[in-house]
Amino acid sequence: MVKIFIFYQCISIVVLFYLCLPVVYNFLVAMMSMQVMTKNDFLDPDTIRDGLNTKVMGKKAYCFRETGSTQTVAQELAKSGAEEGTIVLAEGQTEGKGRMGRSWFSPLGKGIWVSIILRPLIPPSLAGRVSLISALAVAEAIREVAGLPALIKWPNDLVISEKKVGGILTEMSAEMEQIKFIILGIGINVNQDEFLEELKGKALSLHQGGGKEVSRLFLLRDILRRLDNYYPYLQKGELGTITNRWRELSATLGKQVRVSFQGEVIEGQAVDIDSEGALLLRLDSGFVKCLTGGEVSIID
Repeated sequence: MVKIFIFYQCISIVVLFYLCLPVVYNFLVAMMSMQVMTKNDFLDPDTIRDGLNTKVMGKKAYCFRETGSTQTVAQELAKSGAEEGTIVLAEGQTEGKGRMGRSWFSPLGKGIWVSIILRPLIPPSLAGRVSLISALAVAEAIREVAGLPALIKWPNDLVISEKKVGGILTEMSAEMEQIKFIILGIGINVNQDEFLEELKGKALSLHQGGGKEVSRLFLLRDILRRLDNYYPYLQKGELGTITNRWRELSATLGKQVRVSFQGEVIEGQAVDIDSEGALLLRLDSGFVKCLTGGEVSIID
């Protein structure tokens, strides 16, 4: 009787083992995938700084699984004296900020949602230069890491095939002649498979654009390095080379455009940008108007 009991126990153990094999296999695959993600795409302070080798950008990092807005968190840190180059990053945002008071769709683990504290030694009138170097850094990083032909749509959008893949937001605290701090916000659609209904046909992720997933970690590091390289030129006012490169990657210059700015709608040809990043628009009358902001649409 004991032998029969032991026999059935052994049979039960063997059956249970084979039943558990798929579960164990899936668990091991998941763990291996997690290790790959941890190595290549997990966004935490230590991982971001590992091999970053920057002088200013990203030396201090705050990373959250989810927050309302990284801009809001960064502003509070800046007011408390956080050092220049500090970054605030979230896997997702519930109240992501876009330009002109718009919200920014920021799903968990799918994009780069980061804000950077800057304290440039330039007058407030030259703050537009921050957007200039930032847009260029992001466009070049996308081209390098994702291998996609990102262009800059004036003033602060990153586009591929005329669809928006990213945007830049700058918020400044300043006195009459001195900048206290600028919060540089960068949002990039990296690995989304789908968008909200109102964004379909207008927005694009790098994954959709190239047909493969892109490492958010590698992309973020590349952006921070490029910003770190360009920032001293902003401080010294030596932006000639940067401005020329911006022109090369512009999706706006040379096009007939419609610009909505301060309640006014203006149409003309986008002929150039000036040294501060303002758009020079040639009207039908031949007069060239200088615009420091606005919403641009290309006229077919």
